[in-house]
Amino acid sequence: VPNPQEAALSVQVITYHVPLGGFIRNLHFWAAQLLLIVSAIHFLRVIFTAAYGSPRRFNYLLGLALFVLSLMLDFTGYILRWDVDICWPLTTGTNLLKTIPLIGDFLYRIAVGGNEACETALLRFYTWHIFGLTILVVILGFWHAFRVRRDGGIAVPPPQLRADVTRIPRDELVRREVLTIFIVSIVLILLSSFIPAPIAAAMTDKPSLT
Repeated sequence: VPNPQEAALSVQVITYHVPLGGFIRNLHFWAAQLLLIVSAIHFLRVIFTAAYGSPRRFNYLLGLALFVLSLMLDFTGYILRWDVDICWPLTTGTNLLKTIPLIGDFLYRIAVGGNEACETALLRFYTWHIFGLTILVVILGFWHAFRVRRDGGIAVPPPQLRADVTRIPRDELVRREVLTIFIVSIVLILLSSFIPAPIAAAMTDKPSLT
């Protein structure tokens, strides 16, 4: 429920009262954390194998944009708990926008919707998390994956520069992807079963920032 009075309580209801609600919330939380870890490893591999050059430069920029959007998704999702642990990170994170020359204050108002992040940001962050950022990630994600396949991978020379121009057959590619999905799903289920996602008491009043 994206309003300051009910948000944290609605998360607690989902976690403790809805059948399997806590498990699904844990899945969502751990999937988000693993996404950032895997994205960071993938990003480092692209850097250290110099796979950011032509003809993959545009796709490298797409991937960089996806990584930034993933960080923003993780941050906005963290804020939606709206409990006593989120006000300081929210204030710190949104105040960083003000440090951007010329447009910082404008970006802050777009992100927060007012002067005090801990009073007005919840509905904005909910909208960005559910719609704005998610739609961008889906579009750029499909585009990025398409370009990886079209450009001939991420670390080997492009097809026109190889002695052997053959690619991995599509059925073998699908087999590897399905196997990876299966392994990652098991890891997520184990994490979600034994390590709960963070949750704290509801932020019923605006915390003191002094």
